[in-house]
Amino acid sequence: MVLSLLRLAVAPRAVGEDLLDPGLVFGFFTLVAATGLLGLLALQVGLAGLAIALWGLAFVAWCLLLYLALPYVLVRLWWRSRRQPEYAQHIGERFGCYPDQPNAQPLIWLHAVSVGETRAAEPLVHALREKYPGHRILLTHMTPTGREAGAALFGGEVLRHYLPYDY
Repeated sequence: MVLSLLRLAVAPRAVGEDLLDPGLVFGFFTLVAATGLLGLLALQVGLAGLAIALWGLAFVAWCLLLYLALPYVLVRLWWRSRRQPEYAQHIGERFGCYPDQPNAQPLIWLHAVSVGETRAAEPLVHALREKYPGHRILLTHMTPTGREAGAALFGGEVLRHYLPYDY
């Protein structure tokens, strides 16, 4: 863990290249998960200060990973939009910026990544609408085809947005 942070300080470009290598990026997720787990173990044995420090480190590592990955995320969206132009639409939603106005009405949030999951969620959406008529339903997706399937299946009955990235 300390060596990873030292490498980041000494060779940030190499760390950035590692983040683009699928064989190496897993190590960053392992660092974050392991640091969080060590923090939990430290808390269980009464080392609250160490636990807080480890959780802080995990948070910093996660934020670093996200911000280093941001250019890749934007380039990937642009690249995918070359074949499927819908990827260039609603980009703000992918970062948590939604056009809907805040509403006091209760909300039920379902996530369906793609077309198959959206179709599989149809009976659940209808059951929820029947059981909770005073609630709005938000259906989030990761792909334009999943979002289109939601529009075809539910029209204006449900809110549809992209699931925001963890920024």
